[in-house]
Amino acid sequence: MKKLFFLAFLAFNSLQVFSQNQNITSFYEGPFEDVVIEAKKSKKPIFIDFSATWCAPCMKMEQETFANSDIADKLNKEFIAYKVDVDGFEGMAVAQKYNVKEYPTYLIVDSKTNKIGTIKGFYYAGQFMKEINKIMTVPVKAAPVKKKKTRLFSRK
Repeated sequence: MKKLFFLAFLAFNSLQVFSQNQNITSFYEGPFEDVVIEAKKSKKPIFIDFSATWCAPCMKMEQETFANSDIADKLNKEFIAYKVDVDGFEGMAVAQKYNVKEYPTYLIVDSKTNKIGTIKGFYYAGQFMKEINKIMTVPVKAAPVKKKKTRLFSRK
């Protein structure tokens, strides 16, 4: 009877942990180059979270905002989410590439690693969603077309 109770307890806790993880933003782990490859394959933009373990607003974002089910759903479905620990060598290199010096900073980049938008600081879930949506609805400006010079009169 004790074994049955113990197994039921484990099964219940496993389901509870599994259901909680569905509502948490899943950040890709691994080298940035792999994230870019995955973004190209999936044709999704990359959401980059630049944070540090010593950064209080970063930890608050982790515990509150990224644990919000609406934020988690959006980031998990529409982006390749990537967390950059700026205390590590690779993290410092990625932060340097995008000239990130304040934490937390969130970048949205395309699969070619071109910056689409930036969000800085702590946000509650509702406002953070508005910021992401604002960035993603702004049309990307195309490179200006160079006009070809034409002569009104030809030289002979």
